[in-house]
Amino acid sequence: MTVLDQTKTLAESALQMLYAAKEGGGNPKAQHTHDAITEAAQLMKEAVDDIMVTLNEAASEVGLVGGMVDAIAEAMSKLDEGTPPEPKGTFVDYQTTVVKYSKAIAVTAQEMMTKSVTNPEELGGLASQMTSDYGHLALQGQMAAATAEPEEVSHPPQLFLFSQDSQKG
Repeated sequence: MTVLDQTKTLAESALQMLYAAKEGGGNPKAQHTHDAITEAAQLMKEAVDDIMVTLNEAASEVGLVGGMVDAIAEAMSKLDEGTPPEPKGTFVDYQTTVVKYSKAIAVTAQEMMTKSVTNPEELGGLASQMTSDYGHLALQGQMAAATAEPEEVSHPPQLFLFSQDSQKG
């Protein structure tokens, strides 16, 4: 029933977007409609994301993991694409989020190891979660790279560097 509900939500959000776009009519002077169009587009994007998560979970539960592998490969390729458009946060914000998603992936991987023995039917949902987290990690990593200052990336952490002068004493 979830897929039907989400499909209904997607259709309703598409209809709302259609009405908002029709009201705006491509008129850049109709400022009052721009917010409604933006909101309708966001609602439609969220509806698509929700149904994609549900469909990916259902596919993984029956053993179809090709879509997940493709999603991870696509996320990896995005890292090489260059700078994303207009980052909205700071390097520290993105770095913090990268760490959060990295930890989430590690926890999910550990859960997958445990569930593979105790409860294998839950592996599909965990694999879907890991795929989603990896996609977010790749995007946040790209944003962190885009907002990094040259001094933040040009000087790697220096551990125990000894010069000959410090070894004499």
